[in-house]
Amino acid sequence: MRYAFFLGLAWLLYGQCGTCIGSNCLNSSQTGLWTSCNTWEGGSFCGVWSSFQMNSRYPIINTGHTVTIAGSIPSNLQNCRSIYIRSGGTLTIQTPYTGNTLGSYVLDVCGTLNINLTGTADFSEFELIVHNGGVVNINSGTLRVYRIVIESGGVINLNGGRLERECLSSSHTRA
Repeated sequence: MRYAFFLGLAWLLYGQCGTCIGSNCLNSSQTGLWTSCNTWEGGSFCGVWSSFQMNSRYPIINTGHTVTIAGSIPSNLQNCRSIYIRSGGTLTIQTPYTGNTLGSYVLDVCGTLNINLTGTADFSEFELIVHNGGVVNINSGTLRVYRIVIESGGVINLNGGRLERECLSSSHTRA
């Protein structure tokens, strides 16, 4: 009985879109640019933003916020761990971007992901999971991911852009 309780608790904590627990979670606090420290909760690190490392963080775009990746992105603000877009939240990518390449991660979409760029948003080590109610709009440029999972009610719109996946078969496993 106790085991079943902990399994249920684990599902509640980790089985929902945009769920992150711990000090590595980085929640959006307002609409803004990816590179603005004020976009993220804990603005106290604004003074050290130039040395802040995104590669140990799990950015979460909260409901009602639009976070935009645009312009030149310093390397310390790339290579994040998984990215979570909550229902009602939006991530817009307007400039080429490279996600973390040192493991397997998740681009978890319950809200909206907009790809509007010339070039590639390279998330080739990320699974793209589009949950019920999640929408991915690829208007221009290329979104490259490792694997694609679309739940019932999830939508991917190809409006002039490309979606590429690295995993070429459902039986493929990572080394």
